[in-house]
Amino acid sequence: MLCIGHADGGRFVADVVRGRPSPHDPAAVVAEFSSAAKSYGLNTGTGDNFSAEWPVTAFRSHAITYQRATLAKSAIYLECLPQFNRGSISLPNVPRLLRELRLLERRTHRSGKDTVDHGPSGCDDHANACAAAPGSRCSRSIPTSSDFSAILTNGVQSSVAAPTAGE
Repeated sequence: MLCIGHADGGRFVADVVRGRPSPHDPAAVVAEFSSAAKSYGLNTGTGDNFSAEWPVTAFRSHAITYQRATLAKSAIYLECLPQFNRGSISLPNVPRLLRELRLLERRTHRSGKDTVDHGPSGCDDHANACAAAPGSRCSRSIPTSSDFSAILTNGVQSSVAAPTAGE
């Protein structure tokens, strides 16, 4: 999944939300997403920790620096919640994205720790990409126009497995 956005008066505006359904060639997806990032003048992205070093190497081959997110997706969702509640995140009308966000479930465990994730048999790839773009800095500031998020989730375990959802 890919989310490219910018800051606009204290708000995060997602300009591009893109995904590719399986099956597909993950290397081709990286090439496409790298091209999209470069068209916005970007050369660095933040992504999840899935697939070990593969995304780092794959994006590097396209002159994109892939930085691993410092927070797990549940923590990203929790840090973004105040921004969503304030209306300081603007998202495009992508039905799959909006559905995934609405179906996220917040659970409080016996330890008192909250987690946020999709339900059984659910998916949150688009939601993860969009939350991670501003979410990597939710507690600090709205990202600048030089930030983007390229989230490759649910795959890249073999040469044909990669992000599952796409629109």
